Amino acid sequence: MNTLERLQKQLRTLGFQGLLIPSTDEYLSEFAQPSGQRLNWVTGFSGSTGLAIVLQDRAALFLDGRYKAQGQRDTSGVSIEVLDAGVAVRERWLTANLCAGQRLAVDGRLHSYVEVQRFREFAKEQELELVELTQNPIDALWGAERPAVTSSQIFDYPTRFAGLTATEKCAQLREWLIGRRMDCHLLADPEDVAWLLNVRTDDSQRTIATSWQIVPVPLTRMLVEATGHTLWFVERSRLEPALAARLQGAVEVMDPGLFESVLKERTAGKVIGANLRRTSHCFADFAAKVGVLIYDPLV
Repeated sequence: MNTLERLQKQLRTLGFQGLLIPSTDEYLSEFAQPSGQRLNWVTGFSGSTGLAIVLQDRAALFLDGRYKAQGQRDTSGVSIEVLDAGVAVRERWLTANLCAGQRLAVDGRLHSYVEVQRFREFAKEQELELVELTQNPIDALWGAERPAVTSSQIFDYPTRFAGLTATEKCAQLREWLIGRRMDCHLLADPEDVAWLLNVRTDDSQRTIATSWQIVPVPLTRMLVEATGHTLWFVERSRLEPALAARLQGAVEVMDPGLFESVLKERTAGKVIGANLRRTSHCFADFAAKVGVLIYDPLV
């Protein structure tokens, strides 16, 4: 039994008619670490972007034109349709293969707030039940074979390349928040964090044939408050000494495991800005329940 068939069996056990599987990880990164490449594990597709919808008795992989031929090669031993990417194609396939009242599961950590809202609207129109998972069945099936998460050292990106210091950028962001009457901004996109703090690393990497493709940003999140507090959720041990010294007193480094509890504490009753296309649904939805969430992409 291959991994796709194992997942389909698990869906029958759990009572879900289907599961959405994006190529992105918990940071919505296109270049996920091996431990976050769930789409690859289930289907064999090794490209950087795509979406699979796995039902109990069939599955489809939705890819853009760059990856159609690769997708057909990668999934040649798996019973899965390879179709064009796009909302219309995806929704037509779902409409043809699901009936009213059936349950479609989604892992809110792996999709943006905007994506899940779109799925919710479609599910409502089709009288489907969209269920947000608390545990992804893929992770349970992957088990001990799943690669360990890797964490690289995080280092300075020189100001001569960045243009402005991190202090100047944070000050500009706080002025932006004050001008728009927001209390804080949730930066869930690691690329935004790397830009704001002028930091780099090689957390995000993907093997392509015999070469490595590296996106040099640390997989971290931030909360920036208009009052001046800047909270960075990252393991302190990962910071190179020179970087730790530069940020001393300017940024409060916090354990990533505290992110949800701190988010709840610091955003309750507050006006929160976030790029909802780059913020996972689970965090954005959580913030919306305790405060007032505003779509604010900072561009």
